[in-house]
Amino acid sequence: MRFITDDRVIERGANKRTMEVIAAGLPRCATSSLQKALESDVLGCYPSMHMAHVVPHPERGRLVLAAMAETDKVKRQALLYELFDGCAATCDFPGVIFTDDLMDMYPSAKIILNQRDSAELWADSMLGAIVSFNTWYHKAATCLFSTDRMHGAMITGAFKHWNDKFGIGTEPTKEAFVKLYHAYNAWVRDEAARRGGRPVLEYNPRDGMAPLCRFLGTKSAGDMEGVPLPAVNDRKQMETLRRFLLLRGVLAWCGILLWLAAGVRHLPSVVLVVRGFLGRRLGGTAL
Repeated sequence: MRFITDDRVIERGANKRTMEVIAAGLPRCATSSLQKALESDVLGCYPSMHMAHVVPHPERGRLVLAAMAETDKVKRQALLYELFDGCAATCDFPGVIFTDDLMDMYPSAKIILNQRDSAELWADSMLGAIVSFNTWYHKAATCLFSTDRMHGAMITGAFKHWNDKFGIGTEPTKEAFVKLYHAYNAWVRDEAARRGGRPVLEYNPRDGMAPLCRFLGTKSAGDMEGVPLPAVNDRKQMETLRRFLLLRGVLAWCGILLWLAAGVRHLPSVVLVVRGFLGRRLGGTAL
């Protein structure tokens, strides 16, 4: 299941890929569909980093959290090289937190700003999907798993990061997300302009494959007119993931409670066995 397991290999060393595309659009801007398009034979940007390839890996989660907490640019980018080197592209979180760093680290990478039809639609999508992972009951149910704890910490850290940068407030409301959408997209444009006016493809996923092919210079651009972006129902995946994590967490807690209950029920017998064992070890002395 996506977000639960991930068996892709990111090559390091001489055979590693160089970052070619920074898809800087916020999560819930068709990032899974865009990732699938980037990794297709048409565009050939494999592998592409995405939240789905961070959550199953505790070591990657720790790198993300460490980079989010690191204020020294050189040290932060050293952590990011560990995470992103070997990827041909990035989209979704965690890349969107470090868009300016990635622009500096990979100066030849092309920048795509994938967007929704409106800030309001995007805010509704965020409220309906992402925020549910950060509720108290979800955290309580899933806290036994380190990957789930890091997932929650990354969501909390991202909102804090955006509040510190854009002043959107501390509560994940629709008004906060609308403000974030406009502020973040403007910031991406400004950061690209500050770096020699690097071109940015303003991209709506409804426009399909052709604009991506033209922007990235693929030979098949003419054949892609009218071809839609690969369809990935990310919202359905996220809801399935949320339910799975909750069920897994509840079952884990039930297992612990059953184990404790069994231990209490058999406690007198356990005490007698231990007393007998220690008594024999101590020459028959009663405890």
